[in-house]
Amino acid sequence: MIQRRTAAGLVLATLVVACSDDSGGTGPGEVTLADLAATYDVLSFTFTADGNSALSANLIQATNATLTVTLLADGSFSGLLNAPALTETTDDVPIGGTLTLTGDDTASIDFDAATSFFFPDVDISFEFSPPNFVWTATDVTFDFTLERDPNNAIPADLTVVLVQAI
Repeated sequence: MIQRRTAAGLVLATLVVACSDDSGGTGPGEVTLADLAATYDVLSFTFTADGNSALSANLIQATNATLTVTLLADGSFSGLLNAPALTETTDDVPIGGTLTLTGDDTASIDFDAATSFFFPDVDISFEFSPPNFVWTATDVTFDFTLERDPNNAIPADLTVVLVQAI
C-alpha cells in the first residue's frame, strides 16, 4: 500500500508540474486545480443539523470508515471508501467525480453515477492551507438515523476535513 501511495504521489507531482503555469498560484483568489492536486486522507465527514449544532454526525468516526481521495490537476478525482456500516461490504468501494472551481474559494463537486449513491453532487466553499483542505456545504440534507431514508433527511451543513497524505 505504501508503494502504491508513493507511486501515486510521484504521478501526481509530475501532473502538477506538467499542468502548472506561471499565472496561477496559491493564496486567496489564486488557488488553481493544480495547487489542489494531491492525495488526501479524509479525517472527518461531518453533518450538522441546521439550527441544532448538538445534532451532528461525523460519518468517518461514527462508522469507523476510511476515505482516501486523489484529486488530479484537471479536477477529476477518485478514491476508496471503506465503510462497512454504510456500504454493507468490507471491500473498498471506489468513488469518483469532478471538482470544478467556480470562484475564489468556491467549487462544485459532481460525483459519478456509482458514487452518487453515497454522496450527492454539492456546491462548496473551501479553505486551502496545505496540507489541509476543508470543504463546507450549507445546502444539503442528511438522515441522522443513518438509514439513508430521504423521508428522514433534514437540512444540514456538511464539513469535510482532508489532509494531504504523505
